[in-house]
Amino acid sequence: MARPCVALLLAVCAVATVVGPAHPWGLEGKKLAIKKVRAGTKLVFTAYDFVVDPGSAGGQGDPRCYAPGGGGGALRLNGGPGNDFTIPLPCYYWSQLPSEAYWASYRYKDPEGTTCTTITIKHAKYIKVTCVGPQVAYTFGAPAPDIDVTLRTGGGVPVRQCARFGPPPTEVKRDGSNGESYFARRAPESPYPCPSSPSAAFLER
Repeated sequence: MARPCVALLLAVCAVATVVGPAHPWGLEGKKLAIKKVRAGTKLVFTAYDFVVDPGSAGGQGDPRCYAPGGGGGALRLNGGPGNDFTIPLPCYYWSQLPSEAYWASYRYKDPEGTTCTTITIKHAKYIKVTCVGPQVAYTFGAPAPDIDVTLRTGGGVPVRQCARFGPPPTEVKRDGSNGESYFARRAPESPYPCPSSPSAAFLER
């Protein structure tokens, strides 16, 4: 019986290695701020949560170009009809931060600012995102419903990490109805899976 058990264990480990990084995380969102600025619209998203996990270096969630599936990623904000947009995050703007030997942390920096200015993913600690420009295609004027923010990293079988702002006890300080800004904080961990991307929008590199 020993050999079949060993074989079964190896098979389970092999499957976990392939699909493990693809699990969706519902994060505790610290802040989502969207406001009109001279350059267009500015978006700032932060989440502090011990479940922040892009996977291992060289794994499916690795956003660098030589990672499996070609790396890259995307940021999606879904605030309902008319406010659902995706910003592609090309693989060549990603780098790995000094971290543990296996679990990785990453930084994204677009010097031209045409996608997102900076993104930092710190394993088991936080995600910080700043994007400025017309690519932040958010429309103000009506009270915002719940807003999902989803960060995808990696190609092939990507990692999706998300937060939902709106449901109590989220504190929505400005709901966008002033035509200028939206600000919410303290979003609870989401009990729902991270939303998938419509029309394969997360396939951009």
